[in-house]
Amino acid sequence: MGKKEEFRKGDYELEKIPQENRKSLIALIFIYVGYGMNSSEILSGGTITNALGVSKGLTAIYISIGILCCIGALSSYAAAKTGLTFSLLTRYVFGTLGTKIPSVVLAAVHFCWFGVLTAVAATFIHEVFGFNLILVSIVLGLLIAASAVLGVKALTVIGYLAVPTILVVAVMGTVSLFNAEYNGFAPGDGSMTFLTGISTGVGAFICGATLIADVTRFSRTPGQAVVGAIIGVSVGLLVMRTLGAFSIGITGEADIVLAFIRMGLPVGGFIFLLLNVWTTNDTILYSSGLAFSNVFKIDRLRITIIIGILGTIVAVSGIYNHFGAWLNFLATGIPPISGVVFADFYLLHKQKYVNLEALKNKWNPVAFIAWFGAVGIAMIHVGIPAVNGLVSAAIIYLVIMRILKTAKPDYYAQLTHGYAEDDLEQIVE
Repeated sequence: MGKKEEFRKGDYELEKIPQENRKSLIALIFIYVGYGMNSSEILSGGTITNALGVSKGLTAIYISIGILCCIGALSSYAAAKTGLTFSLLTRYVFGTLGTKIPSVVLAAVHFCWFGVLTAVAATFIHEVFGFNLILVSIVLGLLIAASAVLGVKALTVIGYLAVPTILVVAVMGTVSLFNAEYNGFAPGDGSMTFLTGISTGVGAFICGATLIADVTRFSRTPGQAVVGAIIGVSVGLLVMRTLGAFSIGITGEADIVLAFIRMGLPVGGFIFLLLNVWTTNDTILYSSGLAFSNVFKIDRLRITIIIGILGTIVAVSGIYNHFGAWLNFLATGIPPISGVVFADFYLLHKQKYVNLEALKNKWNPVAFIAWFGAVGIAMIHVGIPAVNGLVSAAIIYLVIMRILKTAKPDYYAQLTHGYAEDDLEQIVE
């Protein structure tokens, strides 16, 4: 195998990561923390607090972070146990062809997030320095995409450099907020309920909490993957959302870009936002590339370049102006995918999967019934829709599969790739 081919396959986008190529928790911790540090989470923190007020807003934010930590832990444990990306895990549930549909959804959501975050950074640069917005969006998007093709090694280096800097600037910004001469925390406008605030907080990062598994699969043990996911989700989101809450509460600006400018810290805001967006967008493109690799069977290098260009187009399309609608979509469409995967891995197969190359079934209609049915349930907007979607998808999937196991055992065996449960231990590595 030549060096070029070896480089392309170095992130195991279509296979299990060998144990000898796993990494320590310390080596990956900066990637995990950087994963949750993105400017959209500042916006979501500000949006929730603007509606509920600081006290209720922060409570809703912290509850949503707790839920996201649980989702990230479940996803990460399964990925580290199997050594597979989240998209490859969907092959076991949706089938070897059916997996393409949820993978496309997850990948499309991620590269659209790339566009949103690139637009945030480009807007800041445009407002502070006066450069052409479209030109800045294109240059910034392509530069970030160029670094994303280097994979997990590049993510590690960028994390080492960016995370400490982001934390320092965030502390400086928070101190400046409290030292500024404003009239204290503004009350909430009552535009959402407390449960809606929690749901908004979950929906804002549900895709990230699910796909953090694409990085935590490199952990040496499932336990380390769980710890890494919890640290990454909790630390990253706590810093970003709390900063957003303080920003809207004190300055009236949910957008930290405008808040930094109002506080007379345009340079600090530039450093903060650029590094913030760069670390997040690198991981976003990385996961999106892995998901599309599962769809098209193309190595991650080439597909990452393609979606980087597509994400840059999204950045100049104005999607940033529809952030609220985007959160609502995420809150209903993505969690049921996680619910079906978790139900299949943890409850139906009891953490014992056949080797990837042994998969036989092409389609599992039960998984799609559970997914679409759960989306319908989540759209009722009672309680916390994101959680409702995840749990209901798991329940629907398990109930139908158990019925099939009794009523049509041959069909059940086909859907579970032709292996009886008693045989699984003999073929799982």
